[in-house]
Amino acid sequence: MWQAFFVLLFTKTTFFSRRRVMKILFVSYYGPKDSLIYAANALERAGYEVADYPLFRFAHDQYDKKRNYLRHFHESLLEEDPDVIVWWYIGIPAKNMGFIHKLHEHRYHIFFNWDDPFCWSNLELQLADKVKNFDLAAVTCESSRQRYLDHGTKEYLYLLPGHDPKVHQPPPEKNYVCDVLMCCTNLYESKEMFPDQWTSRAKLVEALDAHPDIVLHLYGPESFAKRFPNSYQGFLAYKDNSEKFGNARINLCTHVTCQGDGYLNERTITIMGSGGLLLVDPVKGLERNIQAGIECLVMESADTDAIVAQIEDILKTPEEQLDLIRFKGHQLALDKFTWDHWAHHLHLCISKHFFSPTDYRQLHGEDIPASATTRDELWEFWHTTGHQLGHVCVKQNVPDNFDFEAYVKLNTDLSATVLNTREKAWNHWETKGKAEGRFCCFTDDDDARVVVHGGDANTGGRGGGGVNNLMFLISENILSAEQWFELQSIFVKIRNRDTTDQGLDALDAFCKQHPDLAVVPEVNNFVRLIRL
Repeated sequence: MWQAFFVLLFTKTTFFSRRRVMKILFVSYYGPKDSLIYAANALERAGYEVADYPLFRFAHDQYDKKRNYLRHFHESLLEEDPDVIVWWYIGIPAKNMGFIHKLHEHRYHIFFNWDDPFCWSNLELQLADKVKNFDLAAVTCESSRQRYLDHGTKEYLYLLPGHDPKVHQPPPEKNYVCDVLMCCTNLYESKEMFPDQWTSRAKLVEALDAHPDIVLHLYGPESFAKRFPNSYQGFLAYKDNSEKFGNARINLCTHVTCQGDGYLNERTITIMGSGGLLLVDPVKGLERNIQAGIECLVMESADTDAIVAQIEDILKTPEEQLDLIRFKGHQLALDKFTWDHWAHHLHLCISKHFFSPTDYRQLHGEDIPASATTRDELWEFWHTTGHQLGHVCVKQNVPDNFDFEAYVKLNTDLSATVLNTREKAWNHWETKGKAEGRFCCFTDDDDARVVVHGGDANTGGRGGGGVNNLMFLISENILSAEQWFELQSIFVKIRNRDTTDQGLDALDAFCKQHPDLAVVPEVNNFVRLIRL
């Protein structure tokens, strides 16, 4: 029974830890959906608290639009109080973005843009007038670096999107259902709007759809259905990418422009992550990310008929050869292009911006070489070594309700140097204690102490060298593990109608045996927990 209490304490009372190391807020379209969910999950694994504000929904949606969305946005930022704002969506007027930025200039503003460089040609987006509001532009194209810096962005990071290996992975058994699969949201038919394609996406889809010996599966908006009734398969949900990409013999991917140095769209990565065979247009700088002929296949000509002929040849290639390319592509996606890799690169930039030499030395002085004395030397050590050791290099936001003295008493097996300051104790709990299944103590709004278990309840929470030596601090009492378990057992009996009288008798006996312990606060704790 007591294991269940620990699970309850851990899963239902995490609000007692009111603030983690740092908080990131995503500015999104409609909240955490599709890619954004997995990007946010990766940042949480990196130690951040993550929140979201669906800006498109409140600024433009016909049903949910706020009369004064700027005020609503501003008030939400005040309430969430993030350290970092990641702009996933920027579709509001430049003057409105500037207004929000001015009110929240003290926060670190990051723009993640995977539509670069094409977005610069969209004059309605007003990108040139907006990028001055960003401390960091994390962008999927190297060609735009100077453009951002010239328009006022403080820093630039070349960063491709990722995939989640738990969502995108090769199917356990191959069951090819089509020769060619293409998933897209736009056919880019206007030469005026999309002049820099390597080949015409629309003409290529038309040719494959009309080919008598090639089975094409086309995924995208419903508007494709009337035009390609034999090939159209509907909308492809993000969570279903893996099954579809992994069971197509060839996955076709073209880009809106082939002129952006290093530009790759997300679909190239999710295809490889799903174990699919990628056939891609030769965008500029492709070789810096993917090896043609080894990890993917590349179109040899821009001519539609030539590409179709190349596809015919690929379909005749022995599967053993194609499987090796699929395998190599999948390994590349795992090694370089997961959302965890994406989050890691952002984490390095965020850590550099908020780097605190004083706090870093106070937290991890025993690991830092004495020769590292200046800010640059301390940063270099953290960047090359410290972050791999799990060091925290920013100022700690220790919750006001964190019980430092209790944590020391609950974890007597730790050395004095680990727990000699409140900041170091909190850092230990956040970075190691939870994962090790230790116990921590927080004061709730009623000034009662609540014990939180950081790991799997079945470990028994061996924070202080074992359950027999562990002391639970609840309210103003210091209870041994045996006393705490006995009380919980009594309370459960009282709650059960069939054993209420037995429980009351047992509680009477417990109070007589331990007259120095105040039981009422323990009853309050138990009642609060069973109501959660």
